Amino acid sequence: MSILIFEDAGVPLLAPITTARPAFCITVGSYRLLDIVSQTGQPAVAHVRQYLRTLCELDCPGLRLIGDESLTNNPSPQIVLNARVRPSVATLNTLQTLLADTNSQAGVVWDNDQIAAIVRPDWTWKQIQAAQETSFDSLLQSATEMPRLDVQLNLMTYPHDVVAANMET
Repeated sequence: MSILIFEDAGVPLLAPITTARPAFCITVGSYRLLDIVSQTGQPAVAHVRQYLRTLCELDCPGLRLIGDESLTNNPSPQIVLNARVRPSVATLNTLQTLLADTNSQAGVVWDNDQIAAIVRPDWTWKQIQAAQETSFDSLLQSATEMPRLDVQLNLMTYPHDVVAANMET
């Protein structure tokens, strides 16, 4: 099992915060989403903008990137998580609940009209890598047909959302 963290088309709206770092490295209080994911005990894999791949390799030890040869022998990700999900204790608790409930159906967690997470997709790592090379949005589009899960994960869309999250922490 693993958790795939993906950067979607909404990441540029968080500029300048995300200009030189992946969205999952935004700090809210003392948390980063990458740290929250690592606390679940599941290996983390990331889909990031091409120019940030080297930075991730250097600054995020233990994080594997899409295209890593070792992924092809692993089962598909248990959760596909939007990198703009707000890092918090509530997010950690939600992820742990989703991981622990192995009998639940596959589905999508929405934050308004945006995908926050996809639980138990039937995608292979080869499909995910192929989508990264063309457009990850095609995979996300296919997920919209999955059932909606009644779980809350909050996305940060604009820089003022990051400021607000820090003020609430």
